[in-house]
Amino acid sequence: MEVRLERPDEVVPFLSAHAVIMHPAFRRLFPGELLKPGLCRPVPPIGLLLCELVGVVELSQKLGDHAATRMVLELQDLLRTVVESTGGALVRLERDGLFAVFADGRTAAQAGVALQEAMSRYQGASVEGGALQVRAGVCAGPAQLLTQNRALDYYGLSVVLCARLLRDAHGGDVLLPAELAQTLDKHPLAKVGPRFTIGVKGLDAPLGVCRVNYQAPA
Repeated sequence: MEVRLERPDEVVPFLSAHAVIMHPAFRRLFPGELLKPGLCRPVPPIGLLLCELVGVVELSQKLGDHAATRMVLELQDLLRTVVESTGGALVRLERDGLFAVFADGRTAAQAGVALQEAMSRYQGASVEGGALQVRAGVCAGPAQLLTQNRALDYYGLSVVLCARLLRDAHGGDVLLPAELAQTLDKHPLAKVGPRFTIGVKGLDAPLGVCRVNYQAPA
């Protein structure tokens, strides 16, 4: 299926059905659009980003659960805004973070740096948020679209690898495959670390990865 969006002053090129589904406006306007239970549909290679706030436990001890929860919700809104402003769409909230999808891996990698930049600015403006950081895992590849918990979601090896990368990321990191890290070599705000490997259970060979950190302009 293909959809064409038209405006009085312009004609937008044809979009695939999946490109429409990925758009944040579609997810807001049509939250009830779902696949039948048990039905999966393959989608082209996409970019995936999983991120999580680091330091929430310490923040709760310092401020109490109520104040800490309000700050986490505020930061989730901030992260969602960054994701959507960089061309991504929120798939679901993840405890103290979120899962987002992008048209390709390069865009997802750039969004990871943008998240770190936004957190850096937030920390500078918040006296009590100094302990909070964000860590992210970014991956790219094909996936399966399905309905889970009454929402459109993604599954497959690419999603599993993204979760594995998040697990090994540190606060302030974007951990991603080395080939994706290369797309950020000329990014003015990205500091790309050396390549190393991590073992992923079930994969025949270790995965080459890099840590990327936000580098504030001089």
